[in-house]
Amino acid sequence: MKVKPNTRRSSHTASPRAPRRRRGELRVAALLDSAVETFAEKGYAAATMTEIAARAGAAIGSLYQFFPSKEALAGALLNRYATLMEANLTELVKQARRLTPRGLADALIARRLEQRREREAVLAVTESPGTAGERARFNETIQRHFALAVKAVNPALPAPRCRVMAGIILQVLRQAPVMLEGDPRQRPAIIRELRELLALYIAGG
Repeated sequence: MKVKPNTRRSSHTASPRAPRRRRGELRVAALLDSAVETFAEKGYAAATMTEIAARAGAAIGSLYQFFPSKEALAGALLNRYATLMEANLTELVKQARRLTPRGLADALIARRLEQRREREAVLAVTESPGTAGERARFNETIQRHFALAVKAVNPALPAPRCRVMAGIILQVLRQAPVMLEGDPRQRPAIIRELRELLALYIAGG
């Protein structure tokens, strides 16, 4: 089940226009990348379509050609992230069947520290008015896949416990970037401790 952004925010919000050619696809990708950087830095409310277009090296008319409004742009960004997230989580569950608890801990930490900028942008967008549903669906999807991964690594664990464990693992991983913001020299040690913590927890010890 793929996570889809709420398309009912406003009856006046026009939908994004899909590009018809490769050149258009590249332009849309650049505009979305620019939106990621801008939303991550300034938040949804402060970000402007003018700045997003300029950052992508595009004319404002080109941005509006594909995304008629900031809401439409945010919705496209959420769709792109949801597709990427679904693919990554599905692959994680497949890999988990061949992993040890420590191997899964490594994979979870690596996944959390990757694509941080896009996560920050998505968080900014989902904190805007009318997007509570998107954030709940993102959380539900992540937790469901984490539970499947934990169960695959440790089949002896009951499924209900895996579900609870998945929620706790999710909260621990969300704090990882915060813990790594201090002295860069402590980063390797913090990652080792996180890995050890998750490995022991997933092993059911």
